Amino acid sequence: MRENAMVSLERAAEFLDRSISSSSPTSTSTPSSSKWPEPLADAAFHGIAGEFVRMVEPVTESDPAAILLQFFVCFGALVGRGDWTWGECLVVALALVVCLVTVLR
Repeated sequence: MRENAMVSLERAAEFLDRSISSSSPTSTSTPSSSKWPEPLADAAFHGIAGEFVRMVEPVTESDPAAILLQFFVCFGALVGRGDWTWGECLVVALALVVCLVTVLR
């Protein structure tokens, strides 16, 4: 049993080594999906949320879309889940979850 575990660990280590070396930042190949998305239209930055983004943008390296999404999540957390509706015999509360991903260069 212990020998099987050691073999499994060795295989896992080899797999991780291959994965790390193939995703090395010195690699010259770049995926075609690495293009940055188009910026949001000005209409997305309307109202208080837009004012907040314009206020914070000069002092941060964050993308304006990321700032806007984080503002909405923070606002939702402050408002709480008090507002709800019925949906298919269930109480449905509002929730916004955002996952921000970046590419290190």
